Amino acid sequence: MDKADREEPRLNPSFAEFARHYGVAVLPARSGRATDKGLVEACVGAVQSRILLVLRRETFFSLEAMNAAIRREFDRFNDAPMACGETRRALFEANERALLKPLPRTPWEWGEWIERKVGPSCHVRIAYNHYSAPERHIGRKVPPALASARSSSSSTGAASGSPSTV
Repeated sequence: MDKADREEPRLNPSFAEFARHYGVAVLPARSGRATDKGLVEACVGAVQSRILLVLRRETFFSLEAMNAAIRREFDRFNDAPMACGETRRALFEANERALLKPLPRTPWEWGEWIERKVGPSCHVRIAYNHYSAPERHIGRKVPPALASARSSSSSTGAASGSPSTV
């Protein structure tokens, strides 16, 4: 997040690509504004006290065993009745499950966003390689994305497999 503003948040390119890939809206919590993050902080506190605190004295010898213990406590937490008499799981099933969309077929992969200036030869140099750009971009800074395998193209021209041409 470059700027946390309720009306016009400015996202860094990697986070914007992440949100675009998964089709989510970003609602930033502003620093120093407790009203923006009260619900999230309450949930973090509940997870810490009802899941992590319960497991703090256990020793795990594998990641699978630790994940199974966390899942057990997580299920217990979601199946416990709240003050309203309902469980978190029942409220989720009744109000939210039908609204969920399926995840994209390919997971999002983090990429490094850099700016390079297009030289007089219509090329941008990135990691000892030269990539062509249209002549109209000579002298301009362009933002290609670097990744080992991009899952989708972005509005800035990121292509799969290598830095993009702009």
